[in-house]
Amino acid sequence: MQGPIPIAGPLTLGDLLDRAFRIYRARFGLFILTGAIFLVPLGILSGVLSGSFMTNYLTFLAQFMQNPETPPDETMLKLFQSNSSTIYLTYLLVPLSLIINVVVNLALVQQCIAVLHQQDVSLGSSLRVALSRFWAYLGMTIVKYVSMIFAMGVALLPIVCIFFAAAFAAVAGLNLPTGNFGRSEFFQTFGIIGLVCCGYLVTILLIIAPLVYLGGRWVVATPGLVEQHWGPIEALRNSWALTKGQVRRCVLYTALMYVLYFVIYGMLNGLAYAALAATWATLPNAGAIVFSAVNAILPVLWQPLASAAFVMLYYDLRVRQEGYDLNLRVQQLEAELQPASPNQE
Repeated sequence: MQGPIPIAGPLTLGDLLDRAFRIYRARFGLFILTGAIFLVPLGILSGVLSGSFMTNYLTFLAQFMQNPETPPDETMLKLFQSNSSTIYLTYLLVPLSLIINVVVNLALVQQCIAVLHQQDVSLGSSLRVALSRFWAYLGMTIVKYVSMIFAMGVALLPIVCIFFAAAFAAVAGLNLPTGNFGRSEFFQTFGIIGLVCCGYLVTILLIIAPLVYLGGRWVVATPGLVEQHWGPIEALRNSWALTKGQVRRCVLYTALMYVLYFVIYGMLNGLAYAALAATWATLPNAGAIVFSAVNAILPVLWQPLASAAFVMLYYDLRVRQEGYDLNLRVQQLEAELQPASPNQE
């Protein structure tokens, strides 16, 4: 393992990402192995199913374009029959994918915490920790998403009432039954269209705003749930306390991680299609192969980095809110000053 990765004082966003990459490099082999064992088979299966469905869909679409007299209902029935097994497997894949991703995420978080504290950790021990925290994480996730849905409903209710009241008033003001559609009616109609567009934009903002805010407040719930064995509600409550006064910073940090994700995703897609164009241009189902390869490789590369990034954010918030680095120094001084026991002499 590489040199120590200190937690000394508050860090900038750049420092956090730097420490995350250092964690990533420190146990790169273990991280990749953890993801590869579970996520590669899942990604390949998901890519094959998606590629198979899209291939069959494009085939039937081409046949329909060549024979437009074929009834659309008949074409859709044939498409469903040809993809019935794929659809059923997809239904089974969704819950399996959720379980696997949760276990891998918790195991990677445990490994990142161990690396940060310069502790030895194995794949087996991290998986045992992940399984022991699985139900707590599941409960936390349910509470989190139910709360987000409720918050969106509360945010949307006033604007929906205002929108419908304004729309009703605008429609009632039109004098369309008389057949006199003059300048005033034109502006009223234009106003209704503008009202609909503004209402649509405001609705989108009101949907996004609670998700962004609550996501920022609960961004470090998972590392605390793993490290300190918090319960579901306790993890959300403590994450809320840790992010007090730091919400904007947490949201910006999360946004940076999303940007980094799409950069890596774009690079992998570009490399895959370049290799395809250079060597496998005549290979059948080439698009499905590329999609499967990217789906298999990207989570293995990304998940450890994301886990390390949010583990670092968790400790940085503890430093800012709890003086975590000072507590560590006090503990070290106490250990150094403590007299040796007779057995050690």
